[in-house]
Order: sequence, then C-alpha cells, then structure tokens
Amino acid sequence: MRSEAVEIGMLVQVNKGFRKPHLQGLIGSVKQRYGDVSYAAFEVYFRDGSSELFWHHELEAVPESLPRESGLRCGRHPTQRQTVPTREVGSIKGA
Repeated sequence: MRSEAVEIGMLVQVNKGFRKPHLQGLIGSVKQRYGDVSYAAFEVYFRDGSSELFWHHELEAVPESLPRESGLRCGRHPTQRQTVPTREVGSIKGA
C-alpha cells in the first residue's frame, strides 16, 4: 500500500508476510501517522486494545465490502482460518 493512500481512521490489514506471524492478517484502525507523508509509519489499533507500528508497505487496504457490523472490524479477515484469542473490554459509559 502506498504511504499517501493511508488515512487516519481507515481500516487496514496486516500483510501475510509480516515479520510477526501472530499479527499477519489482522485488521485494525489507523490512529496516527509518523514521519513524512511519502514514507510514513502508522500506529494501528486492534480490537483487543493493542497497537503496533507499521510501515506503509506492511499494510493493505480493507475492502469496503467487509461487513462492518460482523465483529471482524478490527479482528482477523474472514478468509483467515487461524483465530486469535481476544479479551473482553468493558463497556464505556455514555457509549
């Protein structure tokens, strides 16, 4: 994915060749950009509350056709068979 194409708030998927196998295929939300727009690193938050820094080339755009209400919003892509345990996060007051 090109660095210029990554926007704050968009959903991205970690490339299958990423160096940390437990993150491969996970879907998360871009929360922060670091560095120059032409070659930036991005902080991506996942459903379990964790975050990780990625270079733009380690991410793929999530297709718009992904069901947003399916619970996979920031989890594993539906084509991935491996499951990753997640911890329950308490509800937020006023949400």
